[in-house]
Amino acid sequence: MVTLNVNDIMAQLTKGEISMKDAVEKTCNFICKNYRVFGLEKYDEDFRSEILLIFLEKGQQFLENYRPELGDYFGYLCMVIKSQVQTHIRSIAKKKVRESFVIQNAPIYVEEKEHIYSSAAFTPVKTTEEKRKLVYTPIPQEVVRQTLTRIAKENKNKKLIIIALKTSFYLTDEHISRISSFYKVKEEIMQQIFQFFKNLLLEKADRKNRLQERRNIAFFHQKNYEKRLELVHASEKHYNNEALMDELEQMLNKHHKSWLSLTKKLESGCVMLRPTNKMIADYLGLCERQVQYYINRFRDEVE
Repeated sequence: MVTLNVNDIMAQLTKGEISMKDAVEKTCNFICKNYRVFGLEKYDEDFRSEILLIFLEKGQQFLENYRPELGDYFGYLCMVIKSQVQTHIRSIAKKKVRESFVIQNAPIYVEEKEHIYSSAAFTPVKTTEEKRKLVYTPIPQEVVRQTLTRIAKENKNKKLIIIALKTSFYLTDEHISRISSFYKVKEEIMQQIFQFFKNLLLEKADRKNRLQERRNIAFFHQKNYEKRLELVHASEKHYNNEALMDELEQMLNKHHKSWLSLTKKLESGCVMLRPTNKMIADYLGLCERQVQYYINRFRDEVE
């Protein structure tokens, strides 16, 4: 039941009979006692409390934005409450989307991490007395070329060094240690050589990371709009809006296409983190066809 003409509040404020703070409090009391007037009876007590809290926090701003020439204070107040209700509903929906996304996709991320860690062999950590930590220092390009050329000339097994250089970005210290032992090259020198090649690939690595990040963002937005559509279908009371449905479906299709495109690019190897055959051939003192020959041999053996 309406117990106060809410338009009187604005009239009192305009005349200076009450302060801005008093006007906000009186308006909140009016909303609280007459919430059915604003259609708030459709929502539970917690929801209504949130709307009142929002009005208390932003009430002064709402009052300052009121323009008497556009209509009376009651009409303006109805518009403000309706706007805040819609904003709060969207906020709740977004929160549900985020929570649902985390719950649905957490097993995927855990499984990925589990695979990464389970595939890594455990190696006991050696003390500083057992093994001196190798610190990378830049190595001149000519030293890299001279060392690799000598390895290629003095060893019949060129396939190993070629495959190692091809996968240099992913080699571990243990791999490098075994390679240096096999070719009888100081481990520190071999570390520097492979770091030299890794440094050449850093720009490509950045591009790939950015591409992966774009793919992940597109995937998140796709799931976001899928969940929003579910909420629309499940709650006609709040979301019976065909224009909103069309907009959500368009955004879903847009991000789905983006995710498919970026995933296809990554799977096709559009950004390969490996030196070219020409570069490897140059540093080994071989021709490019020889490098490709050894790579093909290795591929045939693996298959």
